[in-house]
Parts: sequence; structure tokens; C-alpha cells
Amino acid sequence: VENKVDICAHNAEFEYAIWHNVLVERYDWPAVPIRRWRCTAARAATVGYPRSLAGAAEMAELQQQKDKRGAELMRIFSLPRKPTKKNPLVRIYPRDDPESFEEYVEYCVQDVVVERALHRYLPDLHPFEWENFWLNMHINAVGLPLDVELLHAAKKVVSGIEKDYAAR
Repeated sequence: VENKVDICAHNAEFEYAIWHNVLVERYDWPAVPIRRWRCTAARAATVGYPRSLAGAAEMAELQQQKDKRGAELMRIFSLPRKPTKKNPLVRIYPRDDPESFEEYVEYCVQDVVVERALHRYLPDLHPFEWENFWLNMHINAVGLPLDVELLHAAKKVVSGIEKDYAAR
């Protein structure tokens, strides 16, 4: 990261959030500035492709495609579950289902293969579009200051105008 390498990911905003809120905060990894992030989902959207990795890869007719079982594996290992009488676990860990976990690892590796192929295939964003992308990431990361009192007052004004128009 210190040598200013860009990080490319599909849905980079999510990866950025994980990187900074988990890896940096909990494990003291180096922070990666927003301008170092590149996103194949954003690039796909600018050419009219779906933002999903599967949809973009299919639309691009890439030789590399997502593993269809991946969504099921993601739910198994990444989401809490309701316990049942037969299986009281609220989470499934790798040790609970090593065979499926191995498939999950292979699914993640295949995703990276597809992301790389899509990265090579798609045109880059215009510098102006990258500026918009990074601004959006920044706003999502730090929030946007709002005058809440002014917003409530504006809502009352709009509500009054709506009632006036409805009466007419």
C-alpha cells in the first residue's frame, strides 16, 4: 500500500469499508486512501452493464464466469442462521462443514479470476468520473453534514404547499 499501488475490486466501496473498519481498526493494517481504490462495478455501470459481477461477466461474454453455487456458500458461511432442534448452531464455521468450506474458498478464488478478467475487459473511467466515484466514497465513509433544523422547517413548508395544492 505504501508504494501507492491501486486496489481494484468489484464493489470497491464494500471492500473499502471492510478494509478500514476491520483490517485498519482491529488489526492495524495500513490505511488505503480513497483515491487508490478502483471499482469494476462502477466501470461496468458506465457501459450499461449490470453492477453485479455475475451480470457484468455474462454481459461481457467473458470466458471466466462466477460459480453459481457461490451465493448458497456465502449464505452458509457468512450469515447467521436460525437454530433448529436438529442443528442448534447460529453460525456455520469451516470446522463444521470442511468440504463445503473448501468449495467456498474455491468460489472466492474464482471470483478473483472473474474480477481480473472484467478489469482487463472494461474501459477505464474518465478522470472526471473517477473524481465523482471517489467523492461518493468519501461522503459514504464520513457522512454529510446536514442542518436538521432547517430540513424539518423545509418539510413543514413543503407539507403546507402540498395541502394547498390538494385543496385546489
